[in-house]
Amino acid sequence: MYLDKFIEFLEFIRDKKKTCTFNNMENNLYKALKCNSTLTELVVLDLYAQAISHPYIQYIHTPGKDLNMLDLEPLHNEVLIHIQQIINTPDLLVGSKVSHTNGALQTYVHTPDSRSKMHIPDLLFRAFITVHSTFQSIMAAIWTSNYLGQLTYEQNKY
Repeated sequence: MYLDKFIEFLEFIRDKKKTCTFNNMENNLYKALKCNSTLTELVVLDLYAQAISHPYIQYIHTPGKDLNMLDLEPLHNEVLIHIQQIINTPDLLVGSKVSHTNGALQTYVHTPDSRSKMHIPDLLFRAFITVHSTFQSIMAAIWTSNYLGQLTYEQNKY
């Protein structure tokens, strides 16, 4: 969305220096902003953040909720279902079906203008497959643990 402005800003910084060169960090950022693969990965990370991470964090940090990990099983199940929906229908995030009501877990999804130039659907699909598998493993470990099953409600709060 502001890619050209970021590149222009970096060039401005470079050109105002006595040496007219980037330092290593500036040079790496400049190269990254011109690399289609890097930009594609950033778009996928952003889509994941908007579809899953931001709504999740917003939910668990709602004022007045005193939640711990054990209280979040229904939310975690909802996350898994939503991830599977995105795997089954990537258009929820990158196609004609994008909307604030079905793309994100519980919030608005903003899709970058440059998505049509990149291979986002393929990378998005692979990323969500990996996340789904990892999330399932973590949940299975948490909910099948004998230790957790033996805790009382009061013990679960701490």
